[in-house]
Amino acid sequence: MKINNPVHQENFISYIKELPFDKETISIILKASELGNNPSFYLEYASLFQNSFTIKDQEAKVKLLNIAGYLCYIYSLLLDASLDKDTKHNNLLLSGIFLEESIKLLTSLFGLNKSFWSCWNLRKKDVFKASKIGKELFHQSEVSLAEYEKLCDAKSALGKIALDALFILSDNTEKTNYEKLMESHKYFSIGFQISDDIEDFIEDYANKEFNFAVYIFLNKNGKNFTDIKELKKIFYISNTASDLYNLALSYYEKALITAKDAGENTWLEAISGKIRETKSAISSINEYLTIIKTKTSIKENSIKINSFEYEFNKNSIIELGLNYLIKEWEKDYPEVKHIMVLSNYEGFKNDKDLHITDIFQRGIITNNLIDIHSNYKIDLSMVISNEINYLFKNRNNDEVGCWSYFPSVKEIAPDADDLGQMMQVFIKNNKKNIVDDYCINGIKILLDDCYNEKTGGIETWIIPKENQTEKQKTQKKFNDTKWGSGPDIDVMANFLYALSICSYEKYKSVIENGTDYIFSKIENDSFWNSRWYYGWQYGTMLCVRLGFEVLRNNPDLNDKYLPILLKTRDYITKSQQKNGGWAMSSAGHPDPLSTALALSTLMLYEKLENNQITLSKGIAFLENTQQQDGSWEAVPFIKPKLNEPYKSKVISSSYVLNTLTTYNNF
Repeated sequence: MKINNPVHQENFISYIKELPFDKETISIILKASELGNNPSFYLEYASLFQNSFTIKDQEAKVKLLNIAGYLCYIYSLLLDASLDKDTKHNNLLLSGIFLEESIKLLTSLFGLNKSFWSCWNLRKKDVFKASKIGKELFHQSEVSLAEYEKLCDAKSALGKIALDALFILSDNTEKTNYEKLMESHKYFSIGFQISDDIEDFIEDYANKEFNFAVYIFLNKNGKNFTDIKELKKIFYISNTASDLYNLALSYYEKALITAKDAGENTWLEAISGKIRETKSAISSINEYLTIIKTKTSIKENSIKINSFEYEFNKNSIIELGLNYLIKEWEKDYPEVKHIMVLSNYEGFKNDKDLHITDIFQRGIITNNLIDIHSNYKIDLSMVISNEINYLFKNRNNDEVGCWSYFPSVKEIAPDADDLGQMMQVFIKNNKKNIVDDYCINGIKILLDDCYNEKTGGIETWIIPKENQTEKQKTQKKFNDTKWGSGPDIDVMANFLYALSICSYEKYKSVIENGTDYIFSKIENDSFWNSRWYYGWQYGTMLCVRLGFEVLRNNPDLNDKYLPILLKTRDYITKSQQKNGGWAMSSAGHPDPLSTALALSTLMLYEKLENNQITLSKGIAFLENTQQQDGSWEAVPFIKPKLNEPYKSKVISSSYVLNTLTTYNNF
């Protein structure tokens, strides 16, 4: 909800810089004044209501009121923080500066005006009363909505000073507007506090602070919760959050109706913004619940539709893992499905809002199965053949062809990542005829219309530049507004590798130009991050794999790429944690997916005599993290632009098994 004019922030900063403090203190004050995640309208609070009042020299006076109001707001935040026993005493001293400066400004406007300072004292008293009410409510077994409304109204008391000031500056001539806006402010503050309580649910629960959302939830669901993660999940699944957002929405709507009686002003925009935010939050929760229910339904209703006859040795880590993978395959991979709600509300125009896909995922799994089949003694050709048929059948049947991540969403175009993944599967399984017959058009569009010969970059989405259909125009619009168009390093590396194993000589200039582009984007001369995937390991694996494939075909480029590849190897080795695993970030916990990807990357290097200890420690980590059912934990993998991360035990397990079987043959 961004309604503020940047001039209000500039006015505030200019005012602070002129205060009679040393540079260090000014810097501290400005740092404490940063808006952060707080609503921008606090910078212009008096301006929100000014059109409802007639004031002489209004612009100059409202400018000072805005600054004084924001000083008051920061004072209230610092005061709250200073009451926290874990907060340093400095906050109390700093809050005093903000209060003093606010009073100075207000004194310049009102002098010793009794009416104004009576209001000031009343509002200040209410703020301290709010703290007392909050403590009392925390210890009450029953809290009525009326009691909570009083708390919200008291907590917002400093905001009322803007209205008091405008009313008094108008010589008390706009009493009806003043009263209507006060009533609207009360409703708004209640809605705002409910929304705030929902957002602070976990924090206030942990800190034992009164929070209406916590109170309602515990009364409804009991009080025995030790797992914070589970608590948050139940908070949403139990409909408590959506019920409270609907309650907040009802107060915002009352605030809007009441404010309209006071005439047109920016306050209406502020309320309307919160109404939109709240409706969006309700929509997101409903989508989340739909996804949870759909996942549960798919899992509970999954049945065996395939059969693989083999007696796996449950004492073997690899065979126990393969047993898990094959059992999932027999049920059509229910756990792999990626479910998203892409609704009308977000601008999507499809026959349904709920979309389920597994095509790209099964491309990855099949690619891993092909390697496992080559590395290990079990014949997986029947499973692989079945999956190739599935991938082939699920291509797009339109003028472009290829594959889309969500084929049921017409706003999502086919992409180079899906295309590259499918090409690898077909080529590695000696099905190059499928590439020749069904992938060439997509390759042609990417190279003719999406490839920048000067930079080497290739855009992600397969959309022709000219003669676009209405569907493609819509896809282009969504790329520009929601997804981004690329080039994306991870996507390019996957696609260029597919071109390399398809026909290096045919695509030589594009492959080598594109590889130059990718290698120019390395982070800290060490690794590659991904646009569409979590962590650095997946993107780095794709880029290193491409680099070595290019060198295999053109050894003349050794001097250009090998030093970079060796630095990457050193970075991967140094990033290994003490227990042998790798984590998505240096501050994170090691996980099997990041570890499998890091090890797979290291095994692309031919000379690894010095890295045998690194490899064996990593393999031990993978062996020690296998779960009872033979799987490895689901780890955030695909990073969708909307909604929560995609993760899958099957995906993790397929990468781990590929790594383990490759290591055995290394």
